[in-house]
Amino acid sequence: MTSTPSVNPAIDGVRGCAVLLVVLFHFPVTEFTANFGWAGVNLFFILSGYLITNALKNLKLKDSLQSRRFYQNRATRILPLYLVYLFVSSFSLIFSDRSIPFVLDAIHDYKSNFLYLMSGIFNLQNVINFSLSRQYNSSYYYGHLWTLSVEIQFYLLSPLLFFKLKPLTIKNGIVVLIILIPLLRLAFVQLGSLLITDRFFLGSVLYENTVFQIDAFCCGIWLAMTNLNTIPNTRKLLAILCTLLVVTLILHSILSDRLKTIDNVNALGFDAPIYHVLRDTDNIILNNRYLYTIPLLNFMFTFIILQTLKGGFIYRIFKNRILVRIGRISYSIYIIHLCLTVWFQYIDQLLSERFQASTKLLTSISLSVGYIFVLYGAALVSYKYIERKFHVSLIR
Repeated sequence: MTSTPSVNPAIDGVRGCAVLLVVLFHFPVTEFTANFGWAGVNLFFILSGYLITNALKNLKLKDSLQSRRFYQNRATRILPLYLVYLFVSSFSLIFSDRSIPFVLDAIHDYKSNFLYLMSGIFNLQNVINFSLSRQYNSSYYYGHLWTLSVEIQFYLLSPLLFFKLKPLTIKNGIVVLIILIPLLRLAFVQLGSLLITDRFFLGSVLYENTVFQIDAFCCGIWLAMTNLNTIPNTRKLLAILCTLLVVTLILHSILSDRLKTIDNVNALGFDAPIYHVLRDTDNIILNNRYLYTIPLLNFMFTFIILQTLKGGFIYRIFKNRILVRIGRISYSIYIIHLCLTVWFQYIDQLLSERFQASTKLLTSISLSVGYIFVLYGAALVSYKYIERKFHVSLIR
């Protein structure tokens, strides 16, 4: 999720693509949302697995100084902006109109989950609060920060694994996990459905718990630990994965249209895993989409990154200057975007009540352009004056 500049600029372009997917998933104007954009988070996790593993390979982890530098580097990259966002957002809530529902939700979220936000376990708040019979739904101000907790947990554990385990053991272990985690998701949902009636809770755990995201990180680790030149026919493998994705999309569309189960048409049959569990049907294929769609997307993203690293046509796509620039500030975009989204949604609602339906398209376009400019401008300022400034000064 963080936006450390890469040696390969195309990797920044891939990161830019990932954050654009997430922004489109949370886009404030419903006409332009992309409900398959949640997959951008998986792409972020795969990139993290790849980049962090490469960083660890270049360190002598038995040297305590090197280990300390790794943790210091990660902390100064993530924490300054994260803490500034928590402070500024909470301070702004003091002066916000409390008659607005999402403001009250954000205040409750901050007060209830402050400890989890500060300790890097916010992705576990749903389990903790549910077990204590408390509200576990996250607000628009902080709901996206669960991914930062997952990243932090990965950063804390990965050096320990590389220090303790031999490379061959790691390679074999990640292959086992890539196979095992989808089956673990299946077992969790099937058993959980028998014990817990709140299916939204099951979906949120399926999506936000670190255990169920490990296979994405493992795909990135596999990329970093494999000699890419020894993998034959990568283009054909990528073509096969893309074909399977299209076939799956068509199958979902046909089934959902016949059963009237998936109402998010712009998800293209790939709506967020939470809804895979929430929208229960009698169809075994639609009911168990999380079992195969998540691995399929992970594999496709992995081979896209692989092809990017090997050069060629895909490399040139992601080396696009606009994507690279967006990738460089992707962490700032990610941190800021959801708070801006909810305010622009509120403005959209007010304008819809005030103006006639005939002006809806013009209003939607104007709001979309405004949102993009404000988000990009705020992220650019954040990157220049918080991300880079704190990282450079603290890492010295």
